[in-house]
Amino acid sequence: MHSWDVPSPERGPADRDSDADVGDVETDSDTDRKDPELQSKGEASIAFIETLLPLYWSSQVSAEIVCVLCHWAAQAGAIGLVEKCAVGPDKPSSRYADHLAAVLGLREHMAAQYLVPVPVYSKDELSRKTYNMPTLPLQEVLDGEIRDDPSFPDRLQANIDSGQFAPAYHNHPVVLEAEPGELVAPVAIYIDALPYSDVDSVGGIWVQNLVSEKRTLICVVRKKLFCQCCAGWCTYYPLMEFLRWGFRGGRAGFLPDKRHDGHDFRLELGDRWRSNARGRQIMKFCCLYLKGDWSEFCSRLGLPTWRDALRPCPCCPRVTAELYDASGVSVLGWPGHLNSDADFEAACARCEIKVLVDAPRHARLLRIMSSMRTSRGLRGPTVLFDDADMQLRVGDRLEPSPEILDVGRFESWHVFPVLATFWRTSEETLCRHRCPLIDMAIGITIEQTMAFDILHCWHLGVLQAWLNGAMWFVAMAGLWGDPTVAALDATVLAMRAELFLWYEKRKRDFPDEDLTMLPDFKVKTLGARGGSAVGAKGAQAWTLVLWMVSLLNKFKAVLGPDCDKFLQAGELLVRIMTIMQSSGPVMQTSAIQSMIDSFKRHMLLIERFVPKHHLMLHLLCRCVWQGNPRAYNCFRDESGNKLLKATLRNVSQLNFEACALWKANKHLESKRKRGAF
Repeated sequence: MHSWDVPSPERGPADRDSDADVGDVETDSDTDRKDPELQSKGEASIAFIETLLPLYWSSQVSAEIVCVLCHWAAQAGAIGLVEKCAVGPDKPSSRYADHLAAVLGLREHMAAQYLVPVPVYSKDELSRKTYNMPTLPLQEVLDGEIRDDPSFPDRLQANIDSGQFAPAYHNHPVVLEAEPGELVAPVAIYIDALPYSDVDSVGGIWVQNLVSEKRTLICVVRKKLFCQCCAGWCTYYPLMEFLRWGFRGGRAGFLPDKRHDGHDFRLELGDRWRSNARGRQIMKFCCLYLKGDWSEFCSRLGLPTWRDALRPCPCCPRVTAELYDASGVSVLGWPGHLNSDADFEAACARCEIKVLVDAPRHARLLRIMSSMRTSRGLRGPTVLFDDADMQLRVGDRLEPSPEILDVGRFESWHVFPVLATFWRTSEETLCRHRCPLIDMAIGITIEQTMAFDILHCWHLGVLQAWLNGAMWFVAMAGLWGDPTVAALDATVLAMRAELFLWYEKRKRDFPDEDLTMLPDFKVKTLGARGGSAVGAKGAQAWTLVLWMVSLLNKFKAVLGPDCDKFLQAGELLVRIMTIMQSSGPVMQTSAIQSMIDSFKRHMLLIERFVPKHHLMLHLLCRCVWQGNPRAYNCFRDESGNKLLKATLRNVSQLNFEACALWKANKHLESKRKRGAF
């Protein structure tokens, strides 16, 4: 007999049987006590559906569960949207999804989407084809938001008057050419990629209103659709043209009168509304920050990577061996040359060969061109033989351009003459492609707009590199026993105890401090020995830095002379972050110089560098132009990625992009209403 089989002396069998009569027993059921704020049936119905739908947007429940729950809620007396979403049980699964799509406005949302024809690779057809990519034009997104918020102009003016915007805004070409008293809304573009399943990932493009902080997903692209000739450049090129088209409308202050490719609006692509609204005045807007990870900048903006032997940095001409020399860097300028917008324009022009192609030249090009296969895959239509007449050389590659958006259609091209653009890879320096979004006419440039943020450069770069060395130094110091890798488990347990004791003390000393804490501390949290990363995400790295500085201070008497270097380097990191946190959106010159000096001293104390140490130098120097890095960090954007990943789990592949835009933005809207995003 087990202990639970013995009747409790305080509660006999008669007491257990009396549970059938619960009339006089107080329960915790919400139905037994009405919320004074939900006195009406309509209010209760709204609260029910506003609780249920976010679970559907985030793919935590299926359309069937939503419809069936609404059915039984309606039977119990719920009204309004609950009744409209209700479908009884035991229906075909497609019935529920179609019903919710009709009730919640998927068809209306799809009708408002703008279709951008892009070249993609079809695994079903094993060939290249054109796919109409659903998008949301950023000029329409921003205009709709501003029209729905009558207070927006006053809030924008208040931000300008109070000095909330950095010099990058006040000196932006769109702001400078605006009429006196004319308002220009500042926005940011965020580009990033994330896996959403075991077999595929997506690239997302977001627009952020910097006044309201509202973010909207305007495009999502599955990696499996990328063209096979150039790692997706052909697929993204029309989308970059689409973004430039939107910012041109923002500069002019009017809705465009043509499509992004210069053609008239096409009714078959759902452009009837745009055709009728062409030329309508909107508030001007400009792109203040182009945000993303370094790898996305390289892939989507056509820049060389940090592994490039000639130009590993997009901001300066230093080679790899010179990246970590911080001497001479100050708030007054950079020692040596900085890549200017004119340099990028010249670098692109140096690689481009413009050829006016008529029918005879087209026929000759087809004979001397082929899709060249290299060790890294196909390169697209590439010249195999020199042609003096067209000034083409072996290896020149046909590039997407405003005249030929899809190079895959060049073989069947029949409208002549056409201006074709070839790219000479042997002349490459600062760029690997010309990105149409980088356009000085709309104020988006590498020098002025590309923003290196503290999440990717600082928390996931500099802090992680120092933490890896400092934590392994402490772990191997023998503070808690055998200083060997074999005894690492016991050492990590002791370090874990120290960490959680520090958490408690930190909460007592700084009760209002908002720190992101690690739920646990394991061997893998240390990272690879001799590496440049630890097992902490984003803001968790900053919490670990504070703890490690405290731990090094606590044991510096027994850790020996090497402890001083780690401790001083860590204290300098804390100093830099403290200056950022205590400064406003526009930083004082003295504060920026103090951060630069602290970081230069930090680099002198460490032995292991990563490319983001160099990028951090540029980030600090750009504070003069772009303001406090905390004002344009990517923490909230990465939270949007997490939200998008959850949303995509149950999105149908049949109309993936259209449904993804709809569900993700609905999910964002529900989060904003609850103050959670």
